[in-house]
Amino acid sequence: MIIPPGEAFVQFSENQHEVLEIAEETSFVAINEDVFMLEDSPPPIRKEFPVTWLFTLQAVDSTGQLDTLVIAPDTITQYVTDAFCTSSVGLGFSPETTLNVFKPFYVDVILPYSIKRGESFVLKAIVFNHMRQCMKVHLSLFQSVDYVTESCTTCSYTSCLCTDPSATFTWIIIPQIIGTIDILVSGEALDTNDLCDGQKPIVPLKGKSDTVLKRLKVEPEGVRVERTRSSLLCAFESEVTSLQILEHTVEGSQNATITVIGDVMGTPLAYIGNLLKMPYGCGEQIMINFSPNIAIMNYMGLTGQLTEEITYKATEFLNNGYQRELTFKRQDSSYSAFGNSDPSGNTWLTAFVAVSFFHASKFIPIEHKHISDALDWLQALQQEDGCFQNVGKLFHNDLQGGVNNEVSLTAYVAAAFLQIADSKYNPVIQKSMHCLEKSLAPESSIYTKALSAFAYGLANNEPKRQELLEQLESVATTSGNGKYWSENPSIADDTIIWSNPHSAEVETSSYVLMAKLTNPNPSTTELASALPVVRWLTSQQNANGGFFSTQDTIVALQSLSKYGILTYTPNSSPIVTVTNTYGFSHHFLVVSTNRLLLQQKDLPDIPGEYTVSVSGSGCVNVQLILRYNIPEPRTDGTFSLSVQTTAIHCPPHPLPSFTITFTVSARAEGDTAGCKLLS
Repeated sequence: MIIPPGEAFVQFSENQHEVLEIAEETSFVAINEDVFMLEDSPPPIRKEFPVTWLFTLQAVDSTGQLDTLVIAPDTITQYVTDAFCTSSVGLGFSPETTLNVFKPFYVDVILPYSIKRGESFVLKAIVFNHMRQCMKVHLSLFQSVDYVTESCTTCSYTSCLCTDPSATFTWIIIPQIIGTIDILVSGEALDTNDLCDGQKPIVPLKGKSDTVLKRLKVEPEGVRVERTRSSLLCAFESEVTSLQILEHTVEGSQNATITVIGDVMGTPLAYIGNLLKMPYGCGEQIMINFSPNIAIMNYMGLTGQLTEEITYKATEFLNNGYQRELTFKRQDSSYSAFGNSDPSGNTWLTAFVAVSFFHASKFIPIEHKHISDALDWLQALQQEDGCFQNVGKLFHNDLQGGVNNEVSLTAYVAAAFLQIADSKYNPVIQKSMHCLEKSLAPESSIYTKALSAFAYGLANNEPKRQELLEQLESVATTSGNGKYWSENPSIADDTIIWSNPHSAEVETSSYVLMAKLTNPNPSTTELASALPVVRWLTSQQNANGGFFSTQDTIVALQSLSKYGILTYTPNSSPIVTVTNTYGFSHHFLVVSTNRLLLQQKDLPDIPGEYTVSVSGSGCVNVQLILRYNIPEPRTDGTFSLSVQTTAIHCPPHPLPSFTITFTVSARAEGDTAGCKLLS
């Protein structure tokens, strides 16, 4: 039998599992105790290095034996293998055995995962000698136009391998292109009379050389910039987008993609792995990852799109988050970042935990006492005028969003009581409505009005909800076919096509949208008035379906999912066509079976003008994503650090001492810098 180099013959039977040792490019292959000679062949280039190998399903006849010829990968290693067989009479397992793939000597090339164009890095190649005698090897790096090699006058690429069976060789390489470059290193055993440790080095009869090819990812230099244009387009609508790049863009770094998905919540769901996360960390961090799991489960469940896989993963995360958050429940039943270690619980966080536990109770078992305990603690903070006292520290400033005064905090806490809807707390809710009267005043902020309108909607106080919505409509900003709210409104510039979300605007507009949709059966007019807000929120999404920060993403996903549930139409079938002025054309068909499938296509021409149009029926979420690099900007730094030392003090005892004083300050926008870590 002839076994070609690099191939392995493995036999499976009822009573034995053969052990194979293959000496690639050498003169023999040992299968158990039989030796088979190999034919001569040119040494191959080793380039396939899979992490695992040989997952295969084979049919076995009535003899119970199977002979199959397989090609061993290029990895020099020991494989651990076993097999199992099923039949009408039962299940059988083979004993575990090993398969060794080796060479007399071999080269291992060590590369980083990626490198930037123009940066230098040290390429390392290690040569291993598996023979018991000395070898003298010489290594060569094949030159390429894809990179340059810095000269090294002190480097040697020839070495003896004797008592120390390995040697390391290095080159300094500077990639010149973007993409993937091939690194080809070859080692050869030299036939020489020069002695190694007093011995004449041997040259294997077979396997006297080894050539390895590995590929290195080269990324563009500079800082990556990603710009996204998101649009909710319905049948018979179209938009034109001009893809332009800046003058100082790093050459060759630009690329663009269009994505299409047939659901208003499509982009977040397409990147559901970024939203479904295991809650961990402190009491605040756990809730950051806990809440999106609820929004996804609720939306997909009510629209009939929930799968067993998502249900399993989300409920596992919710159960873990619930148990972990309880460890930060204080003795007085409030919640804070570090539980009983903090001086006090936090008003906002406790309300957030209570309402999140309530919504999560639809999907996992939650003891209602934990919810009522939190509400009892909040009730004790209610003042005579109905407003809630703000106590405790919140470290993640983004988590609290725009809740920054007594009225907005009361609106948030009241909304939590209203969603939980425990009649025991009706007096608390009625009293809090008196505090919300302040939101009707002209000097009240837009954010406070939006959050109060949402609370009034939950309380079924239609006159107050409508009054606030009318006030909000009078100060809304219109941008194209979208509408949003800002504390500092400016004239909308329709020439700015890329999303540039501001956390306060996203959160405020999301609360306005939820205020518009508090009616469980909204009229066609109410849904129509909500559509421009949905369009604007959609346009602010980034490529992963998120927004600017934590709380605005949570509230925006809640509002979009609410709209998506009310307008869900499973039988729509839009067709999206994208064209450009150079003749490029591509069609996307969205049907019920692929509405949650993120379809994408690379756009070939940058710069270029692209037209996206929709036909058929229904709406789709379309994103144009432009990516490019710009040169590294100069920054003043995020932290300032100064170090001072005192003179060494030498007391009578033998332990001299001195003092080191570190002074650290953090630069941050806004009033507070949040929580920073110094190690």
